[in-house]
Amino acid sequence: MIDYAVKQFEKQLHQRASNLDDALARLRSRKAELQAEVTNLAQAIAKSGYQSSVVMEQIAEREKVLREIAEQLVEPKGSVRTQIAELREFTENRLRAIRKCLANPKDVLAARAALAEQFGKISLLPTVAKGRRVYVAKGKVDYFRGAGSRLKCAGGQS
Repeated sequence: MIDYAVKQFEKQLHQRASNLDDALARLRSRKAELQAEVTNLAQAIAKSGYQSSVVMEQIAEREKVLREIAEQLVEPKGSVRTQIAELREFTENRLRAIRKCLANPKDVLAARAALAEQFGKISLLPTVAKGRRVYVAKGKVDYFRGAGSRLKCAGGQS
């Protein structure tokens, strides 16, 4: 059952990381498009020598969006890099806390509660594999459920 939970966690972690990678790629692509548009508009002004207020407004609007994208890419709070770092920190802390509870016999109930909160209902279904009777874990795992909660063990909060 633990193998199943870990595999599901890895799958969700990879999906979230992939989503963040996709978001980062979209931002970079949009940034490149906007930079090309600003360059084209500036070149049009330079070639014609005519400074249209409409063209200047278009340049200003694109530059504003470029600044917003740059902030999303590098700003400490809410940036893609920050989200990845926060996700990694959450994951490591949660796994450490669950391991700590599982390692202490006094914390069996806390560990069970944490696993139930984190992984929801998991059923073990008997089956035969390679001529041996085994159990297959089935259920929906949402490792990121309860992300704001803290795991409490006999040794204190984790």
